[in-house]
Amino acid sequence: MLVRMKKIIVLIAVFILAVAAYSEAIAQEKIAGQPVTVNPAMSKGPENAPVTIHEFSSYQ
Repeated sequence: MLVRMKKIIVLIAVFILAVAAYSEAIAQEKIAGQPVTVNPAMSKGPENAPVTIHEFSSYQ
């Protein structure tokens, strides 16, 4: 039962972080007035990799 609760807590935390990252991307898009794009220079590894990590940051 305890392991199941830990899994649920982790899933909720991941969901909250994903929503926060998405909200930040949308906010940046509205500020810049241009859509968020990803070009090949912004990525490493094969395109069909089993895991993809997107990092959004702001230095303002």
